[in-house]
Amino acid sequence: MMRIIQKTILIFLFCQIGFAQQNQNSLNELRTYFKAFKYSEVIALSKQIIDTSDKLPAKIETEILRMQGIAYYTLDDLANAEKSFLNLLKTEAGFVLDPAENSPKIITFFNQIKLKYLSRKIEKPTSSQPDTLAIKALSKNLQDYKSGMLRSIILPGWGHYYVNEPLKGKFLNFATAASLLPGIYYAIETANLEKKYLNESRRDKIETRYKTYNDAFKKRNYFLYAFSAVWLYSQYDYFFGNRPAYSQKIKISPDFDLKNQAPTFRFSYKF
Repeated sequence: MMRIIQKTILIFLFCQIGFAQQNQNSLNELRTYFKAFKYSEVIALSKQIIDTSDKLPAKIETEILRMQGIAYYTLDDLANAEKSFLNLLKTEAGFVLDPAENSPKIITFFNQIKLKYLSRKIEKPTSSQPDTLAIKALSKNLQDYKSGMLRSIILPGWGHYYVNEPLKGKFLNFATAASLLPGIYYAIETANLEKKYLNESRRDKIETRYKTYNDAFKKRNYFLYAFSAVWLYSQYDYFFGNRPAYSQKIKISPDFDLKNQAPTFRFSYKF
């Protein structure tokens, strides 16, 4: 009797391993189709995997539905794309599309579906507290991000306080003060020394006047260039930094032109 039970367990384990290996092979094939922009094959294979699998791990299921939804969206089948993304959100309500791997148009489309999905759950009497908190947090993050946009442009680091990055904000504030204030001082000093140099008539003083003016001129440029670098880094980090919890207004991401069959880039600004 024990031998029969042991054999049954072994057969069951081998079957489970076989199914898992088959699912992994199918997932790898699906990823290959997706990277090759074969979206019709992506849709067909993703349906097959989902229909023939009793219970997929949540991580694998969300990845399959993400690729399926993007495939439908790229083929301009928005209705089915929405269904795929809704099924994804039913599996993981807090799922976030990575801006480094997905185009801004798809992220915007997905976020609109996510917002509607979470809003509907909040409206239902049976809505759970975590989903209610998720939509409130999403709204607050968006408002915080908007509040920090202009501040980031005015003063590097100022906007970072509004996206929960105070340490980086303080560092950028310090770098700004360390470069801008000396830059302003030497800009004024350069203007004064230039006047003295141009007005100097004594030959023995002209070379000295020029040297002091030239030194101030170089220091002015050095500090102003340093401030420019700090400012540019601050804007890049604020607008393009990987900050999934906050809505990114400006995005540049790689994409693929299906009509011309060539890689390209997408630039978007969301008002």
